[in-house]
Amino acid sequence: MRHKVYSGINIFGLAIGIASCLLILQYVTYELSYENFQVNKDRIYRVQQDRYDNGKLSTQWAAGAFGVGNAFKDAIPGIEDYVKVVNRGDVTTEVQNQPLKIDEVFFASGSFFNIFTYPLLSGDKSTALKEPNTAALSETTARKIFGTSNVIGKRLELNRKSSYLITAVFKDAPGNTQLKPNIILSYATFVKMNTDSSGNGPETAWEWDGCLTYLLLRKDANPKEVEKKFAAVAQKFVGDDMKKFNAAVVYKLQPLNDIHLYSHYMMEPGQTGNGKTVYLLLGIAFFIVIIAWVNYINLATARAITRAREVGVRKAIGSQRKQLILQFLSESAVMNGIALVLAILIVMIAIPGFNALSGQKLSFTLFVKHQFWLSLIALFITGVFLSGLYPAFVLSGFKPIEVLKGNMGSTKQSGLLRKSLVVFQFAASLFLLIGTVTVYQQIQYMRRQSLGININEILVVNEPVVGIDSTYRQKMTAFSKTN
Repeated sequence: MRHKVYSGINIFGLAIGIASCLLILQYVTYELSYENFQVNKDRIYRVQQDRYDNGKLSTQWAAGAFGVGNAFKDAIPGIEDYVKVVNRGDVTTEVQNQPLKIDEVFFASGSFFNIFTYPLLSGDKSTALKEPNTAALSETTARKIFGTSNVIGKRLELNRKSSYLITAVFKDAPGNTQLKPNIILSYATFVKMNTDSSGNGPETAWEWDGCLTYLLLRKDANPKEVEKKFAAVAQKFVGDDMKKFNAAVVYKLQPLNDIHLYSHYMMEPGQTGNGKTVYLLLGIAFFIVIIAWVNYINLATARAITRAREVGVRKAIGSQRKQLILQFLSESAVMNGIALVLAILIVMIAIPGFNALSGQKLSFTLFVKHQFWLSLIALFITGVFLSGLYPAFVLSGFKPIEVLKGNMGSTKQSGLLRKSLVVFQFAASLFLLIGTVTVYQQIQYMRRQSLGININEILVVNEPVVGIDSTYRQKMTAFSKTN
């Protein structure tokens, strides 16, 4: 209370640093948590496809050829099961005679619920997607369409031309997954729709791309050994055709946990992140809080002269060095504790704005998660020792006789380290400032670039939610200006 400015700068600086660190850590933790809820996450791999023309890489697919799943399963013992997933896109249905558009609709083969962890509220996961014209709905979608989740046995009409028997209802997918289906249609339906009279269809198609293939490897299987066997299987089925056109195809395994941050291929089923950015932000988070701790150290040691006589008097009347160290560490704990409370308040105030900035959906429920409080306790303990230990040793090391005589020679011994910390603090702050300004200027440059069109005069008209009828092209011309 006697040194309000000093205390205020210390507490507010620590609070801003801790709050910034916590917010960034929440973002990083969420990005790194993708697919962690999947029980089989360590054994699920996606087949990624590279196509080559004339020896050069031409396309890279997340959703590759349709025939690879069953062919790999039959030929490679290390594969326990597989599932094929095809992005259906948007569909329409009707609720009380009003059209309703539903996105995130997929076709999936029968093993979907056996491989992935989307718990069923009703239905049998082994048979739910086995037969043609069957469907599974998410809980929210079921309630949106039928007003209840008790919909097993009901019919779902899509696009006014196809009917599906509802065989299962599953819990809504969490946000930290790439596949967030609202409706899952049986892959058997897709095969039925796309198989000709000669029996040619998706199951034997190696040059028709667009199928996400996920493999469940056996517990004792080596992913690298499994991947090595892909080439021989592909050669057997399409080797001759590839040779005719001087083309090639290569298949690789992607661990499920790596897809969100390290996969940016054609036909990804959901939004992907950036692993480099996530780990860069993790470094920045700790960089910021370290700057705050260094600031505390510098201010504490800068006040050494004003506190020297206090230390001298305390030692003169019998205080031991370990008692003084405990005193200064206690002061650090009080400062960090107050700063921590203020940081939590800042986080609570900043959550809505942070969500808008990051695209995540953090809420006040994070305050009931034990991971959040563990992070907070770890930051507090680390902060107390890192920011308080050095000043405590410096201040407790003063010799009472020298200090009371006005000789502060002992403080010069810590001068080099203190100056180094000041240089580090300014250099780190300037680094972050320069980086921030650079990114801001790049974004402003992109926003101000001429696109060659006036986007304020461009109108995007979506297709009718009830589907395209025979008069669609004719009606569409009504939106265009004729000269």
